[in-house]
Amino acid sequence: MPGTGGKLETTMKRLTLWILVALLAALPLTAFAQSDAPLPPFAAVQDGQLVLGDAQGNTRPVLQDTDIQYLAWNADGSKLAFVPRDANYNASLGWVDAATGEVHRIETPALESGFNVSWTRDGRILYATPNPATDPAQGPEMPVDVWAVEPVEGAQPQQLGTIQFGVGCGGGSPLPADWVYWSETGGFGGFFITLQDTPAGILYSLNCGGSSLGRLDPATGQT
Repeated sequence: MPGTGGKLETTMKRLTLWILVALLAALPLTAFAQSDAPLPPFAAVQDGQLVLGDAQGNTRPVLQDTDIQYLAWNADGSKLAFVPRDANYNASLGWVDAATGEVHRIETPALESGFNVSWTRDGRILYATPNPATDPAQGPEMPVDVWAVEPVEGAQPQQLGTIQFGVGCGGGSPLPADWVYWSETGGFGGFFITLQDTPAGILYSLNCGGSSLGRLDPATGQT
C-alpha cells in the first residue's frame, strides 16, 4: 500500500524512543543522586572582614583588616592563603586554618604589587616580591623574585627563581569604583596576573596587562 513504509518507519522510531525512556526510568535513582562527599568551604571578604563559610550557609568572620585580596585555597580546602594590605597599601602574606579559623602571618618582604598568591603542588604558598636590585627607571622590565613557603610557624621561604616582568600599565585612579573593580577582578587595572604551579613549571604573567605567559623551572631557576 502506498505510504505504508513511511508509517512503519515512523512507528518504529516512536517505539524505540519509548523503549529508551523506559530503560532510563528503570535505572537506579542513586545513579543521579548527589555525592555525599563534603563540599569545599568558601571564603569571602565582606565590609573588610575575611569570612569563611560552609555548604549549609554558616559563616564565621576570622579577620578584620584594611584591605584583603587574592584569596586562594590549597588543594584539599584545609587552608586559605590571602594578601592583606595596610593603610599605606603595603602587602603582606597570611593564611587561615579552615578547621579552627586561626589566622597566621608569614614574615616576608613587601609583596610585588598585582601578583596573586597560589599554592604549589606540594602544598606551599607561592608568591612574588620585588627583587632588591629593581630600578624603577630601568624599564620596560623589572626583576621579580618568586618564592614558596610552607604554611607552618617559623618556615623559611625558598626562592625558586627571578623573572622579568614588563611594566607600563599606568598609575592609580581617584575613583573608589575603580578600586572595587580592581580588587574584585584580582589585579591592578582589572588585569589578572598569573602565578601558578603546574607539572611543566611555574607559569607567570610576562607583563602587567596579563596578556602573555612565561614559564619558570623551579629546579634550575631558568625561565
